[in-house]
Amino acid sequence: MEFIVANTAITGMFTTTIFATGVIADATGTPSAIVYKNGVATADVVTVAKVGTGLYKYSVTPSGFSAANIITIIINAVVSGVTQNSIVFEAICADASSSIPAITTMYGMFVVHRFDTGSISDADSLPSTTLYKNGTATAITVTVAKVDTGIYKYSSLLTGFTDGDEGSYVITATVNSISAGISVNFNYKQETVLVGSGEVYLSDKTTTSFTFTVRDVPSGAVSMKMAYRTYKRSDINDWSFTASITNPVETDTINITGLTEGVLYEVSPVFYSASGIGGNFGNILKLQTLYSEE
Repeated sequence: MEFIVANTAITGMFTTTIFATGVIADATGTPSAIVYKNGVATADVVTVAKVGTGLYKYSVTPSGFSAANIITIIINAVVSGVTQNSIVFEAICADASSSIPAITTMYGMFVVHRFDTGSISDADSLPSTTLYKNGTATAITVTVAKVDTGIYKYSSLLTGFTDGDEGSYVITATVNSISAGISVNFNYKQETVLVGSGEVYLSDKTTTSFTFTVRDVPSGAVSMKMAYRTYKRSDINDWSFTASITNPVETDTINITGLTEGVLYEVSPVFYSASGIGGNFGNILKLQTLYSEE
């Protein structure tokens, strides 16, 4: 799955074909499209225009997306009486700095059709999904839910994934008594904060908290805190600090709690030497707490 800066213009193309013959052909009327955020339809308006026979372009500038949200665009077209839905775009949103966001919960969508007619159709029962990490099946629970006729969404935590792991969702669906598999692949990223030779990364987030894990400690550091504030507050005195960790070591965790649901924050680690003097702040990251519906 690719990355895209949140709320920037998206343009693409797609084709429509006659299912029975595979011949490219115009749809009946202009195809429509819906934008989804983490599997939930948005009010974003997608413009669809014909370019040539059976060839169309779409464009939309979505709004309300944040880093680590998943954006999906699904096209609906009727060709020779057969309703065909397809995912034409799906990506993980990054913030305006183009930094790759931490992903603690993954979302995605898929579409199923009848294999004899090509028409969009519900599966005979709720499709099943297994999450693989580096080619090995995990025991992580993947939730699958129906969104509309033949359209489903899935979501799961990414417990145990570390930076650079390859993940795959393998979906099995039975439609009109015929089973088939779908695979969706992604590369896992942890958003990292660096300070000198020290490093922490985001290991979890909720509607009201962030959890960071220490990956490396600068030489001479005897304690550390996390600094945080709401985004776009420029006064140095606006920073709040967590309680200190004494003699931090790799794999220690530190929590920022009491945050507000769905709010964008700036965060940074501060390591202290034995003299009690704090070093410079690390890279300042923009992180958003989760919404309760996510």
